[in-house]
Amino acid sequence: MDASHQGPSGIEDESAAAEAKKEKKRRKKEAKEAAKASGATATSSSLPTAQPGAGSSTDAAAFLAEHAVTISDPSITPFLSFDALPVSSEMKASFSGFKQPTPIQACTWPPAFLGKDVVGIAETGRYAFAPVSSVSVV
Repeated sequence: MDASHQGPSGIEDESAAAEAKKEKKRRKKEAKEAAKASGATATSSSLPTAQPGAGSSTDAAAFLAEHAVTISDPSITPFLSFDALPVSSEMKASFSGFKQPTPIQACTWPPAFLGKDVVGIAETGRYAFAPVSSVSVV
């Protein structure tokens, strides 16, 4: 790197990195506010673990067992239907051709809507026969 991009102690690079971080934070905040205004997402305080249509904890346990799914955070309840998604009715209409979310969708959407990082591992192909899925909430 030439001297015009970096001072003797790297201060210019540090300053640029700090500005980039501020810009990223600002864009994330704007996106969050836009999503909130459109009703496309929910905050952790407005998204209870049991949504209408999500079913009971017994239903969730049966779903997880049926699809051999493990979730690292036991407080996460899968969305067992598209009606449980905290999205606009227009968005829900796009799911009308599907009976229910796939196991990986049902288990990763709840923590994702809470703003958590999610790692999902699922077998590809027809989800109805996927022998193992795993969801880790970070």
